[in-house]
Amino acid sequence: MSTTIPARDISIEDKKLYRERTIEVALHRAVNKGLASSKDGLTCRDLAPEDLGLTAWATPAILSGGSYTTWISHIVATRCCICFYKVLQLSNNPTVTSIRLKLAAHTIWGIHELETCYSGLPIIKNLAKALMSPEAKEVMDRLAGRSDIDVSPDFGSPMEAYFGEPYIYDSQDTCVIEVKSRASSPGDYLVLGGYVIEPVGVTIT
Repeated sequence: MSTTIPARDISIEDKKLYRERTIEVALHRAVNKGLASSKDGLTCRDLAPEDLGLTAWATPAILSGGSYTTWISHIVATRCCICFYKVLQLSNNPTVTSIRLKLAAHTIWGIHELETCYSGLPIIKNLAKALMSPEAKEVMDRLAGRSDIDVSPDFGSPMEAYFGEPYIYDSQDTCVIEVKSRASSPGDYLVLGGYVIEPVGVTIT
């Protein structure tokens, strides 16, 4: 399901439940694929750029606007599976407008448009400045403890969005992820939130 949900529209509790559900689905998939006889034989860790053949969470330069450029083309390591559940845009002036997830070269699994998630950035930037004031701290203190409102001033992540459903790539699958912008771009700092499921005892190098 190629829906994209801005994090600001999701409660803290629902974010936690979504992460837990993503891990549960990925563990179940790994057992079905024979990585272990039960979930007790598996471990889960946060996804790192190196798991996708990257050295950092940075997209390549986009030379032509309006068409997709390959960002990731990577064969998932033996005896593990990788899942994605969200994307974070760390660039102050983002240019990537869409990401496309594929299995190998031809099977499209999902397309996520990011522009609607950027719509609140000017407001957020102004709010960030306002929240530095002593008056704002009093308001923040009053809102503390409300599970339906995320009041943490995390201005290091201008945009965070959740996928409608997690994507899971099995061992030896070819994970292809492409990015698109409206004009040529030097690239963005884009992070994929996800997990790696592996058998217990695997050595991480």
